[in-house]
Amino acid sequence: MRLIRSPKLARKVFPSALWRVKSQEKVLYLSFDDGPSARTREILNLLQKHQAKATFFCVGQNVLNNQLLFNEIRASGHQVGNHSFSHCKGWKVSTRQYLEDVDKAQVLIQSELFRPPYGKMTLGQYRALRKKYRVVMWSHISYDFDPKMAVDTFIQKLQKDFKGGEIVVLHDNLKYFDRSIDMLRQILTWTSANGITCLAINAKA
Repeated sequence: MRLIRSPKLARKVFPSALWRVKSQEKVLYLSFDDGPSARTREILNLLQKHQAKATFFCVGQNVLNNQLLFNEIRASGHQVGNHSFSHCKGWKVSTRQYLEDVDKAQVLIQSELFRPPYGKMTLGQYRALRKKYRVVMWSHISYDFDPKMAVDTFIQKLQKDFKGGEIVVLHDNLKYFDRSIDMLRQILTWTSANGITCLAINAKA
């Protein structure tokens, strides 16, 4: 069984990262990694239909290729975050290379929020990044990229765990977009029916 909730060990290693927003309200924080993509507008339309806001952690290279969609994300009232320029894996490059890649993306994205690709970074990278960014992780990862994870399994787990302030990871990635949009549709149907507000992440959270 895949671990849908963020592991306790990771939260201890990166204690000042944002894993969940403290809240007593019925709020959920949807986030999308990897975009913008050619299908980002489908996400935006669905969010608008449910009057939901979200946070898009964008890859710099994809911003270059989809500048109009990136502008549309912001114009629609959503938050954007830095997800590096080339979606590099922190464990496989030096701290210097990693930070240079993030800085390259920051020129385009201009955000106080950062999420590491794959959720992986070294302690050195983390310590350097947290001086400049609010490092945002997640409370629940959807596994929309893994066909072995049933969509219903994730939805049911999220509903069971929900207390308010959870951060959910979905993906704006063409490889598994159909699964991602299906999960998003079911999440928004549930939140709308239960008076749960979907908000974008604030850097001061």
